Amino acid sequence: MTETTCVEYTDAACATLLYHPPDTADPVAPTDPAALARHALAVLRLAPPDLRLTPPPDPGDPNTLVNTPTHLWLPVGTTLAPQTSSATDRGLTVAVEARLDHVTLTTDDVPTASTDCTPADLVTGPPASPFDPPACGHVWRTTSADRPGGAFHLTVTYHWGITWTGGGRTGTLTTTTTATYDVAVRERPVTLRPDP
Repeated sequence: MTETTCVEYTDAACATLLYHPPDTADPVAPTDPAALARHALAVLRLAPPDLRLTPPPDPGDPNTLVNTPTHLWLPVGTTLAPQTSSATDRGLTVAVEARLDHVTLTTDDVPTASTDCTPADLVTGPPASPFDPPACGHVWRTTSADRPGGAFHLTVTYHWGITWTGGGRTGTLTTTTTATYDVAVRERPVTLRPDP
């Protein structure tokens, strides 16, 4: 609503009228704890665990064989401790805690494959034998010789569960981070034996 103020009178009549335009500025909104939690998560920069592959990727030499598993694992004794962060705005502080929920392995061989692994699947240490079935891993059924760069892509997606608290409220969020490996796969070598 436009307000007016008379600043000069003549014979009891208003000679000069001052107009005040309406104040259209929005009032300062209270801080949203959920939005502040998303900000705290954005600056956390989640660090994935020190995941190992057996056999390890080697760009200069094919590093696994057809029908031989590639194992993904974490060193024995690895503790997947939660990662934490916080953010503060206008006196309100929100704390977030992120825990690794599971990982998804995705490959681009044919047919494409997707496998979920729990943290318990990963904390196994190196395989006793490279031919053992992997607790978490993949088996390529064809060579990568005709693939671009001579390798398949293995994408590991880390799924994080996040809880936050602040302003008398709690909530949950989810997010993912990814890592990609190039895995060269060759045919199993054939040993020719001489005729007896």
